[in-house]
Amino acid sequence: MVAGAGCGIVLWLSGWRVVRDETSEDERRRRRTFLLGRTVAAALAGITVGLLPMLVLIYAAFTATVSIAVEWASVLVLYAGSAVLTYGYALLGVWWVLAGSGDDRRPRPRGC
Repeated sequence: MVAGAGCGIVLWLSGWRVVRDETSEDERRRRRTFLLGRTVAAALAGITVGLLPMLVLIYAAFTATVSIAVEWASVLVLYAGSAVLTYGYALLGVWWVLAGSGDDRRPRPRGC
């Protein structure tokens, strides 16, 4: 409850406001469903692209006829790099879909 209130205060201070939408309930529901499907697909595509380095390494480890010794530190760096890439590509994909669809809930500068 405290975390939710803290998030609400931070969002309010950063300019996010709840506004009443004038469109019909059915129209809003259809648009949300359409955007949800596209957003989830974009996030999953971003996750897949971000995990490609790790997936290639796992594929090579299980299909190679010759075993290659790899330091544990380099594997951890590859894990961390894949995690950062995955997060970044998922956010980029979702942002791209929402920006391309003209989402009216995207934050805009206050003067607009």
